[in-house]
Amino acid sequence: EGRTAFTLYRDNVRMPELASVNLKNTSFDLRAHLQLPETGAEGVIICQGGPMAGWSLYVQDGRPTYLYNLFGRVLTSVTSPVALSAGAVEVGLAFDHDGGGLGEGGLARLSVDGVEVAQGRIEQTVPFLFSMSGETLDVGVDTGAPVGPYPHRFPFTGGIDRVDIVIRGDPDPALRDAERAGQER
Repeated sequence: EGRTAFTLYRDNVRMPELASVNLKNTSFDLRAHLQLPETGAEGVIICQGGPMAGWSLYVQDGRPTYLYNLFGRVLTSVTSPVALSAGAVEVGLAFDHDGGGLGEGGLARLSVDGVEVAQGRIEQTVPFLFSMSGETLDVGVDTGAPVGPYPHRFPFTGGIDRVDIVIRGDPDPALRDAERAGQER
C-alpha cells in the first residue's frame, strides 16, 4: 500500500494479487530488462491473472506482445511488428489510464529499447480483481491457467535481469476505497 516503484525478478512467481503491485485503475510504466540468445527467445516475461481476467507481456515468434484480458470476453493485443534482436534488450509497456473511475480504459504503448513500436486502445479495464480464480503474478512463466492464447506455463527462454514497474501519479484515495470495497464484495 502506498508504494509506486517495484523491481521484480525471475524468482517472483505465485505472488498473490493483494500482496503485489496493483496496476488497476492507474497509469504505469513497465520495463523488462532481458538477455536474448542468438537463437531467439519466447515465453512469458511477466503476467498477472488468468483466463478469466489478467494481462501478460510475452514474446512469441520473436515479437513482444502485451495482452489484456477483460473477463475472458475481450482480448486486446498490442504486438511489435518486428522481432527482437539477440543481446541485451529492454521491452517496455506504458499504460496511460483515462482516469475518471473504476474500469476506465486507456492507451497501451509497447516499446523496444525506448522506441515505441506499437500501441493499442483498451476500451475498458478490470476494476477490482484479476485473480478471481486464484491466479497470481508471475515473472518468467505463467504458473496458472494461461492469461492468453499461449501454452500452459510458457516459460521465457531468454534471461530476465529484472522488471521495473512505476505507477504514475498519486492514486486517488476515493478510487482506491471503491476498489477495496469491490474486492471485498
